[in-house]
Amino acid sequence: MTTLKHAYFATKTLCYSALSSDILLVDYDELAKDPQKIMQQIYSFTNIRHYEHDFSNVGNSFNEYDVKLGFPNLHTTKPKVEYTPRRSVLPPEIWDKYTGMEFWKPNK
Repeated sequence: MTTLKHAYFATKTLCYSALSSDILLVDYDELAKDPQKIMQQIYSFTNIRHYEHDFSNVGNSFNEYDVKLGFPNLHTTKPKVEYTPRRSVLPPEIWDKYTGMEFWKPNK
């Protein structure tokens, strides 16, 4: 079983297990498109008091540490949370094979 397939089925199995009520999956695109809404869901799910975030001022960099690791800019974040369409890093045949298998999304 490939690593991708193993990770997918392990996650799916956990989400349908007796522990499913303890799991919150956060879709990256949804977080980037509506961070206020998703953070509210996270606070509600974890029973943590809501904290007001400034999603236009989140930039940070740990480049000195990253350079020591040999991965410059690994932990550098953009100044603002916003959605930016991106290409998949997966080869097209793998992307196509798993498209439509997003069990965590409504109407799937």
